[in-house]
Amino acid sequence: MLTEKENKKKTWRTSPDGVYFSYINKPSDHSHLTPTSRKRRVAGETGKKMSKEDLLLLDFWVSPFCMRVKIALAEKGLNYESKEEDLFGGKSELLLKSNPVYQKVPVLLHNGKPLNESAIIVGYIDEKWPSPPLLPACAYGRSQARFWADYIDKKVRF
Repeated sequence: MLTEKENKKKTWRTSPDGVYFSYINKPSDHSHLTPTSRKRRVAGETGKKMSKEDLLLLDFWVSPFCMRVKIALAEKGLNYESKEEDLFGGKSELLLKSNPVYQKVPVLLHNGKPLNESAIIVGYIDEKWPSPPLLPACAYGRSQARFWADYIDKKVRF
């Protein structure tokens, strides 16, 4: 529970992807949580072709697995393009080509290479951009985080 003083330091911002928070008076250990680090671009919005260094996320707004990847990208402060998939009306050719085995979202394309499955994508993001780390520093904390990620993978069905 936040004290009144701590609550005044925070501001809540909503987006189509969910609810994020950022600090008004940012403490030094949360300097990566700036409003500009949370920007995302929607594929096709700018009319430009994606360069090979850009990140493209194929997602579906209601999927908790896609949300897991979006949270990791936001925590790292990475800009990415998001392409909403129509899973019920017909999957895009890009999704079928990028994930031919499962034909599911999320898929993260980085340097033209597809990454599938949310836990694998989050692990890749944490290894590729190590600062700030997504997992706790202690081994026990990391094992607890992995337990809950595994629990969600096995129990949540979409």
